[in-house]
Amino acid sequence: ISQNLKNVHSFHDACKQNGIVPGTRVISVSSVPADLTDQKELGLKSGDRVIETLRVRMADGVPGVLERNHFSMAFAYLEDADLNGSLYSLLRDYGIEPKDATHDISLTYAREPEAGMLEVAAGTPLMKLHEVIYDQRGRPLHNSFQLIRGDRFIFRI
Repeated sequence: ISQNLKNVHSFHDACKQNGIVPGTRVISVSSVPADLTDQKELGLKSGDRVIETLRVRMADGVPGVLERNHFSMAFAYLEDADLNGSLYSLLRDYGIEPKDATHDISLTYAREPEAGMLEVAAGTPLMKLHEVIYDQRGRPLHNSFQLIRGDRFIFRI
């Protein structure tokens, strides 16, 4: 899968643009305390909570990305939503358009249980992508931490 980081695209859309069938395995959706990163990036205060989504993104049935997203409690409806498709398509149904992002890419190594979810051996090199996504009004929409199999994904900058 090749994805251009100049534009904000969902994993689902990136797969379709590359002729690949997207899939999702939802691991969990829950309310958790906002950490210092959430407070800084999402404009939250100490004691606030976030909606955390943890999903494995599949390409032609093969795990490619383990993503953890944090949304402010304004998006509490995500706890009851069907998150097996494109999150961005779902957000668009609520009038929210992901428009801009910051991206930090680094290298990490698979640890258990992440290695098991991505179907790679522990110690396998992975790309680590940390993003802050902004909506059409320039407000922080969510942050995202993704572990990505380099044998399945290419970023274009």
